[in-house]
Order: sequence, then structure tokens, then C-alpha cells
Amino acid sequence: MDDGEARRRLENIIARRREKFVLSYLSSTENGYVLKFGQGIVDIVRTRIDSAVLVDEDRLGSLLDEIRRDFRRLTARAHDHSDELKDGIQSIRLHDTN
Repeated sequence: MDDGEARRRLENIIARRREKFVLSYLSSTENGYVLKFGQGIVDIVRTRIDSAVLVDEDRLGSLLDEIRRDFRRLTARAHDHSDELKDGIQSIRLHDTN
């Protein structure tokens, strides 16, 4: 499978699954594929993805499930830190006497 065909296959499956992330980069190397997925400002990169994964619906589905879980973890963590930062700023404002 060439890079163009692999990209179209992945993009179609991602669209069919109505994922919130997109495939932003795909390249084949001698060690397999390099795939980069993006959601907002967050990127997740997977390397050494065997070409067999891209043609096996179950294995590809498992990979995309893993990517979705990773994005959820990362965005939840970012949200938690954002809340901590907002709380800290609010605390500073409450204690500001100027």
C-alpha cells in the first residue's frame, strides 16, 4: 500500500468512526509507518506501525481506540491544570490589595 492509499484509508475510517482527532501526518519508513494524529493543540505520534495494521480492520480499530484514549487522558490532564491555574489566579486576585 502506498502512502496516499494508506492516508485515504485511515482518514476514511477516522471519519466513519466520527473521531474528534485527525490524521495530520503519515510517512512510510523502513521500520513501518509514522503516524501523527492531532486534536486541537495536542499531537500524538506513533512510530513503527506495521503496514499489516493498516489493512486489518480490527488491529486498526484497536490502534484508533488507543489514540482516542490517549487524547482523552491528555485533554483531561490539561483541563485539570487549567482549573488549577485559574484557581491560583483567582486566589492572587483575592489577596491583591492594590
